[in-house]
Amino acid sequence: MEPGGAPERSDRAGHLPLEGDRMIKLAKLSIDVQTQSAESSEAIRILDLREMTRGKEDMSVWLNTSVYFNQGVGIAHGTTEFSLTLHAIQSTDGANRSIGHKESKLSSDLNPSTWEELSSEFEIPKGTDYLVVALNARKEGSQALLPDFGGHYADQLSLNLVLGDQKTIPL
Repeated sequence: MEPGGAPERSDRAGHLPLEGDRMIKLAKLSIDVQTQSAESSEAIRILDLREMTRGKEDMSVWLNTSVYFNQGVGIAHGTTEFSLTLHAIQSTDGANRSIGHKESKLSSDLNPSTWEELSSEFEIPKGTDYLVVALNARKEGSQALLPDFGGHYADQLSLNLVLGDQKTIPL
């Protein structure tokens, strides 16, 4: 998905979605010459959990996630570290504060025809009002300084809220 836009059918270089006709294209990597790193981070979803968890303060609440990542062919041949980040936010009297955070990572292969799955579980802290879901791509070393022509992609993002041991709610 171009920032602020709709998911793409394919990129200009012909990179295709894992399934269906839509995928998420992450923003171009921002380069930091001093640290020889490049990264992109995009908040994909902000989930309002207040109604879903009201009256369930005594049970555990989990978020199960799954997403596939891929990188296009470019002049930079190094692997990319992809991650899915979750931030639990509590909102009290108009002030928001972080009460939990989890980042799950994987290093991609260099084959643009294969997609790699990243799955994780996150126990949502009690008192969470909102959950921010972000997708990230990061490169390090001299390869990070080269132009990012190939692009970085995500597809088949799945988010499931699990209340106690009984109810699973797809989000």
